[in-house]
Amino acid sequence: MITPDVVVLLFGGRRPPRPLAGLRVAAADGPDDIDAAAARCRRLIVVGSDADLAAVLTRLLRTDRLGVEVGHANGWWSARRARRGVARRVPLIRDDAGRAIVGSAEWRGEGGAPLRGEAVVDDTVLFDGEVAGVRVEPILVMPGLR
Repeated sequence: MITPDVVVLLFGGRRPPRPLAGLRVAAADGPDDIDAAAARCRRLIVVGSDADLAAVLTRLLRTDRLGVEVGHANGWWSARRARRGVARRVPLIRDDAGRAIVGSAEWRGEGGAPLRGEAVVDDTVLFDGEVAGVRVEPILVMPGLR
């Protein structure tokens, strides 16, 4: 990957890990910063938490820019892989509000009440009826979540 095609997106005042030295850097304080960075590159490297990565993926989804490669750097090794690794397709899981899920998410009823209804992902039924709650985790094999 040619380095002008890469932008490091920093969240929460973080500094870029050493393997990302020499790359263009942009601070991310909101959706406009994510949009500006995504417009200038082929690969974004997110330096931040899972929630920060989810915010970037959500923004790319909503602005129809899922062709941008995204790497997540939360340490030295992951920064090195995000800079030099080969991008591969992975399932993108989103909630009913259209927000990307990274890491995991808990789906619970209001005020701790059980969930009632049905949840289906592609052809896989998550639940049907009443459940105490559901933990959703993206995985690399279809249907893309556990």
